[in-house]
Amino acid sequence: MPQPDDKKDADIGYEIFDRKVDLSTGTIVPQPTWIGVTEKTGVLCPMFFVRRDGTLGVPYEYPAPAQSPLHNATAPAPALLRRRNQNMRIRIQWPGYEEFHYEFRILDRKLGQHVPITMSRLVERVMRGIHRLFLEGERDPNTFSEGWKLGEGGIQPQEIHIIGMLHISKGTWMPILQLDRHIIPRCEWGHEIQKKQSEEED
Repeated sequence: MPQPDDKKDADIGYEIFDRKVDLSTGTIVPQPTWIGVTEKTGVLCPMFFVRRDGTLGVPYEYPAPAQSPLHNATAPAPALLRRRNQNMRIRIQWPGYEEFHYEFRILDRKLGQHVPITMSRLVERVMRGIHRLFLEGERDPNTFSEGWKLGEGGIQPQEIHIIGMLHISKGTWMPILQLDRHIIPRCEWGHEIQKKQSEEED
């Protein structure tokens, strides 16, 4: 586990420990665990989006910063994250679709200086990536796995919550996604995961 170098890094406003996700609210989108080439320091700890009431996850229809449900909405993006890159790349392997990537800056320019984006803005930019995923998925309707179709007649972006982010390689993170309903699909890597979820709920 990466250790903070100083007090600033020790108070970066996000959760660094694994957390238990409430599976009763909906199905976790199964994605294969993939760790790419990383720096010598290895991967960073998962980043979870924690609401003010202590629950995990933020909805796709994310409110304005003033109404943000995040407990640390106005905090800057994690120092350990900013130190390595000025951009973040998200990778999503939605079941039955081609691997999706989306890149955005995690630094803004303000008064001639680069300043870190807030946690609220970080979530907003990840949501833009989710929006792009759905746009591209709707253009390629013949590749989806059973139960995982994106767009019309399938899963809508409004059904998605982002639980957190998993660091998989230098500058690249995988969003941890959860639906607001349950589906028991058949897909190459997710079948056993969904079966286990169903058994636990029974």
